[in-house]
Amino acid sequence: MRVSFAVIAILRRENDTESYPVVCEVSPLVSYAGEGLEKYCDGKTFTPPVLIDKAFVDKEEKTDD
Repeated sequence: MRVSFAVIAILRRENDTESYPVVCEVSPLVSYAGEGLEKYCDGKTFTPPVLIDKAFVDKEEKTDD
C-alpha cells in the first residue's frame, strides 16, 4: 500500500539514542487514507508515539474555538 500526504508535520525523537521506532497511528475513524489530517497536523511538531484518534481530534477542535 502506498500512502502520500500533503500534510507537513514533524515527528521527532527526544534524543538520537532512543531505540524505539517512530510510531504514528491514525485511527480509521479519523482518516482512512490521510484525508483531512492537514487541519490537525499541518506545521506542528509531534514527539512519538503519536496517536491521532477521536480524542485527539476533539481536543484540537476545542483549542481552535
